[in-house]
Amino acid sequence: MTALFVGQAAARLMASEGRKIAESVPPAKRGEMLQLCDEVDMLTDQLGNLCKKGQVCNSNCGMPLCYILSQV
Repeated sequence: MTALFVGQAAARLMASEGRKIAESVPPAKRGEMLQLCDEVDMLTDQLGNLCKKGQVCNSNCGMPLCYILSQV
């Protein structure tokens, strides 16, 4: 199992758990939490696609995606 696959699985699990938690918070914060979970999924997908192409470290968007994902 590659480190990327483990990282993708961890990011998806984090987003999934975040969605579960969002169901129990006040509506004012729920939308923000769900939006962050969607953002994590989107960034994870983008990063996974770059990895499949072998472009994570060799692209202008791979490293910034890693940074953004680490800040969410």
